[in-house]
Amino acid sequence: MIQAAILVAQKILVQKSGNFIPDHQPPNALVPDGTPQYLFPHCKNCSSSQGGTISALKKKGELD
Repeated sequence: MIQAAILVAQKILVQKSGNFIPDHQPPNALVPDGTPQYLFPHCKNCSSSQGGTISALKKKGELD
């Protein structure tokens, strides 16, 4: 899945607006403020999928 997301991001680096979606690694929801993060290009589908997964895990109480 990660390799597929990387390949998609390499092909779709920008949206129609000309901006790419930054993929924060580790995700913002999983780290305290001030934690160093890296930004990678993200396609819209991968961004939505990652955000939805993290939201669902947080709702279930599986993430702090």
